Order: sequence, then C-alpha cells, then structure tokens
Amino acid sequence: MVQQRDRESGGSYARDICRVLPSRVSKIAASFPSQAYRVGIIAIPFKRKSQATMSQDIEALPSAFYRVQHHRSYTVFQRESDHASAGFTSNGHYLMNGSLWINKEKIESHLVWKSRPLEPSPYISVFDNLDDARKRAQLHSEQGKRRVFIARIETSSLRYKPLDLQFQIERTTTDGKIVKVEHRTVHLPAWVATDGTTFIPVKAAWQNLWVDRMKGQKSEWLALDHIPMSMITEIQKF
Repeated sequence: MVQQRDRESGGSYARDICRVLPSRVSKIAASFPSQAYRVGIIAIPFKRKSQATMSQDIEALPSAFYRVQHHRSYTVFQRESDHASAGFTSNGHYLMNGSLWINKEKIESHLVWKSRPLEPSPYISVFDNLDDARKRAQLHSEQGKRRVFIARIETSSLRYKPLDLQFQIERTTTDGKIVKVEHRTVHLPAWVATDGTTFIPVKAAWQNLWVDRMKGQKSEWLALDHIPMSMITEIQKF
C-alpha cells in the first residue's frame, strides 16, 4: 500500500501554490515570506511502479461539467453575480506547498463522504456528463436531501496546464525500511482558466498520485477551491 505523509523539508516550494491558484492565493502566500514550506512524501513498496513508468495520458476536456448540490453540501454556493465569492466555494483552503494538499491522502479523504466532516476539503466534485450527475441528484433526493439542483459549468475558458508538484519519493521494502530516496516533480494533468480556476480529473489522481481506484468515479473531476459564477451557465432544479 502506498502511504503519503508530511515531513519538514529544507527546500522551499512556495512557487507550487502560486501555480495552482494564482489569482486567489499567491498574494496571500507572498505575504508570509519567512514561512517554512514542507514537501509531501510518498512511500512506495520497492517493486511498485514509479511515477516515471506510470501512464501520462491526457484526459480529454468535456464541453461542460455538472455539479450536484443540496442543502447539506459541504461546498458553499452563492448566486450573487456581483460578489467575488459568487459560485461554488470549497469549505477548506490551504496556504501551503501544493504537494501537501494535492496528494493521495487529501484526495481520498474528499472522495469518502464520511471523512469530509473530519477535515475541511479544498476540492469541489463535478461530473463530466449529465447522466452521472442526474444519478447522483436522484440518490440525494431519495436520501431526503432538499434543494437538490444540478449546475452546468462551461469549460471553454480552460486550457491544459499540468501542475508541477514536488514530492520526496521513498522506495521501501515490505517491512517499511527505506532503501532509496529521491526528489521528483510529479506532473499532474490539469485544466486552468486565466483567473486560476483549476480542474483535475480523478483518473489522473489515480494514475499520478497513487489514489485508491476504488474511491471516486471515472467521470468525476475535482475543482480546486472555487468555481466562479461566470462559468455557471444553467441551474436545473431536481
């Protein structure tokens, strides 16, 4: 099993978070120049495939995403179009090196519903097709959720721009003994708008960050931090 954890590192990777959410976070991160940044660590059994040999296929960008929302969603929705926070906003925000919050542990915690109340999630789940969104909306409705709706999110403003995440890779024996350590940049497929709005496919997290493939769906994507109202073209009440 792949394990991922945090450890103090002598290197500074402040540039990561500026790449991820430039318009919403970089100014805040820049105000803490003396902060000690850390780098995420991935421990991999020695016989397991390394990042260099894993799939680097680029997922096709759909013409639209679909977000399912209800009255108890952890993601906040504000409709006021003239407000900076209008749209969908995650309930967790991280001002740190990208590899400390865009990683196996954080993503798996988000994908398991019962884990979300334990730790705020910086992600917003969306689907790349309407059928799966309708199935999820139907499930929420059957569970007694109120004010269920599906929001259509336009993707024409997004451009392919992989995220460069700095990790320390530890190759281990079956008993956990470290036999090799290397620092590596993991290129995570992502699509980013000029305002910093960012989406990553769950399939890319499976392939590149060793996220458990039993968690999440093939059609699921994760938005980081915020989806602005300007990208939402339609809201369907369910």
